[in-house]
Amino acid sequence: MKYFAIAFIAVIFTSIFVLEVSEYKQRNAPLPKEENPQFAECEAGLKALLKSPSSYELIEKSIIGEAVGSEVRYIYIDYDAHNGYGTPLRSKFQCNFALKNSGYELTRVISDGKEIKGDQLFNLKIRMIASR
Repeated sequence: MKYFAIAFIAVIFTSIFVLEVSEYKQRNAPLPKEENPQFAECEAGLKALLKSPSSYELIEKSIIGEAVGSEVRYIYIDYDAHNGYGTPLRSKFQCNFALKNSGYELTRVISDGKEIKGDQLFNLKIRMIASR
């Protein structure tokens, strides 16, 4: 009877532990993938510029002009990422899209207040997104 009571208590504590771990995993699960295609493209372009893309952490995003049929969309991203020396830095990134023909075309990219132009912009490979 004594061993039964000890085994019963062990089962109870194990069950509580398993429930706590599963709740913790649910609370800390990664957020679902963004549904805004311009945000996804802008974020992919941003990661292409980073020295350490694996260190990228989204802090805040803002999307202006998200309504269907809006002629422009502005994507603002605040993020943390490590520089080439491994030091974490907080930075800002912006993509502007304009509605042209059948989709949104990238018109401007700004990283920490500096506009990205020419080959560097072309190398980001941010593609035209069909309008929604």
